[in-house]
Amino acid sequence: MARDSCDAPEDKRMMSFWDHLEELRWRIIKSIIAILVGGIASLAFSDGLLGLLLKPARDLGPSVKLVNLTPLSMVMVRLYIALVAGLLVGLPVTVYQVWRFISPGLYRHERRAVPWVLLSTLALFTLGALLAYSMMPYLFRVLVEAGYQGVENMWNIREYMGFLLGFMAAFGVVFELPVLIYILSVIGIVSPALLRRFRRWAILLVFIVAAVLTPSPDPFSQVAMAVPLLILFELSIFVSAMVWRGKIKRKKAELAASEEEASDGG
Repeated sequence: MARDSCDAPEDKRMMSFWDHLEELRWRIIKSIIAILVGGIASLAFSDGLLGLLLKPARDLGPSVKLVNLTPLSMVMVRLYIALVAGLLVGLPVTVYQVWRFISPGLYRHERRAVPWVLLSTLALFTLGALLAYSMMPYLFRVLVEAGYQGVENMWNIREYMGFLLGFMAAFGVVFELPVLIYILSVIGIVSPALLRRFRRWAILLVFIVAAVLTPSPDPFSQVAMAVPLLILFELSIFVSAMVWRGKIKRKKAELAASEEEASDGG
């Protein structure tokens, strides 16, 4: 299949292996700079972000007391917040750098999909993080109720923030599954048939992950966590099917064009 190399930069088509490594190095540096800029900029809003992240614990009332156990704990907490904010702000830039690196080997229509991929990356990560944040009051309430009478809940604010931000980041990354499947489908590594064959194992894996991550043993909370993950998997199958449907359509069009060209030549 002929590639649309005419709209690719000429120097990229003639790059050597070391030139590719040099370009990759600069793509990584630009991604790191974007994350650092986003993190530093978020420090100006650290008080507001900190109050928002402390709200799930404050909603528990007097049953939980957050404490600062070391002089550097609050500094580390603000750095945690800046790191997560920087990753969120720098995520579209990082994905853009990846696509710019592989774009010379892509078709023209695949390059046009880059803005949608960037938007989807940011939207899905934010959606996953917000879903995790919305679950925090329920999860913390379960943890408090699992305590023992006479034992006070005095949580280290550094550990609390690490748990909260880690949970939100994990959900944000998991919600990138459709974007990952899209990229793998474009490359040709994943197909909808492969994903459908893996469906039963994916369902089992999702419920195992939900059971491990959910502190409550009741099935409702586990199902509530598993359902979004299953929806993401089914959405990924749909995305992969769309990519392969477009590939087949273009292949047929190219085959018809080549046959018509051959008949005209004959």
